[in-house]
Amino acid sequence: GLLIKKRGKIPSPGERIVLDGLEVEVIEGSRQRIRKLAVRKK
Repeated sequence: GLLIKKRGKIPSPGERIVLDGLEVEVIEGSRQRIRKLAVRKK
């Protein structure tokens, strides 16, 4: 829910978002659901 709230939509695979010092990358998903994320310290 946080990524959707931040972007205003469900992010596509490959999209990266920086939140509170963390980089969140969508690894796997569809138009309706995020299935897998990678989270790294930024």
